[in-house]
Formats: sequence, C-alpha cells, structure tokens
Amino acid sequence: MMTGEKRRISIVELLMQEHKRPLSAQYIANIFKVSRQIIVGDIALLRAQGVSIQATPRGYIINQTDKRPHYIIPVAHHNEDTRRELSLLVDNDVSVIDVTVEHPIYGEITGQLNINTHEDIEAFISKNGTPLSSLTDGIHIHTIACNDDAHYQFILKLRENIIFFMNQTKLGVLTPSFYLFTIVLGVKTPRRNYENNKEYYLECHFNCNGNCDSHFYA
Repeated sequence: MMTGEKRRISIVELLMQEHKRPLSAQYIANIFKVSRQIIVGDIALLRAQGVSIQATPRGYIINQTDKRPHYIIPVAHHNEDTRRELSLLVDNDVSVIDVTVEHPIYGEITGQLNINTHEDIEAFISKNGTPLSSLTDGIHIHTIACNDDAHYQFILKLRENIIFFMNQTKLGVLTPSFYLFTIVLGVKTPRRNYENNKEYYLECHFNCNGNCDSHFYA
C-alpha cells in the first residue's frame, strides 16, 4: 500500500506530466484509489511545503511562469456578460491568469483562473458560483498574458464591443450600460452617460484632480 508521502510525490509528478491541463481532485483520487478529501489534504500539505500548486475552476495545476508579457486590465460588466468578456479575450489569443477585486474589509482578493480556451470558459461558467466581481458591483481586475500583436488586436476588439478601454498610462472602465467608472482605491465613480453625451473622459489611478497628462477626452 502506498504511503501518504509517496502518494504526494506521485501527485507532483502527475501534475508535472499533465502540466498543460488542470486535474480535478476527483480525477487524481481515482488514480490513487483514495477519497477526494484525502487528495485535497495532500494538496494542502504540498502547498504548505512550498510546492507551487494552483487551484483553478477546472482543477489543480503546477504553477509555471508564462513567458509572454503580462498586463493588468480593469473591467466592469454584469455577471451575465462573463462568457462574452472571456470569449473576447480567448478569441484574441489572450490567457486570463487571475481575477482580483478590492474588498472594503479584506482588501485585495484574487482568484486563479488560468483560462486559455473556450472549454476552460465553459468549465468556469458551469460552476454556477457567484463571481468575485459581485462583491464590487461588477468591477474587477484581470491579469492577462499575450504577445504584443495579440494584445493590440485584443484592445481593438474590446473597444468595438465597449466593455472597457485601457492602455499602459490611461486606465478606465466603460460598462455595457455606457457609464464610465474610474478605479481609485477600489471605489467606483460614475461619470457621463455615453448615450446622452458621447464625450467622456478616462482618469488615471492617481488623485491628481485632472492636472496630469493621463486625463484626456475620447
């Protein structure tokens, strides 16, 4: 009979062999003929020992650094638009690494996503859970990975669909209801109604009262 220590070593080896896809606790449990709860405990012990294992909506993966450029993007949308948002990213060769929200009590809360394909999206949606963004009225931040050209195409696509707009120096969020919000210390501030006045402006992250070059009209 395999000891717990040997099983945990084998779990790490299995995750490394299957590093391109997440493995669920139940899948691993079936391989080692133990309960799902035992595998969850094994993973917790391995992580406590410093093994970089991430829990994603589809299962566990060994954390491997994506060598492509990473970007932080602010987004705002309703829960029912989650599939649309993620599909736009995936269709533009973008990997969605994680999601972060700013909670008024607990500070930043980050959930690992590692969404690369439409299959990943459907697995995430099928969980039927409440997204982290529900804590902040739909406002959240994604870490994404993509190459330069894909990032350019991705921005153009999202601008066409009016989910949000950002670049490295000017950050803002445009919701599907056409309200612009700025993110300053996790607080959203409504700006102009786009349908009534198509001039709107984006603000930088800093409390500069409009006196910096990051403010502009679009």
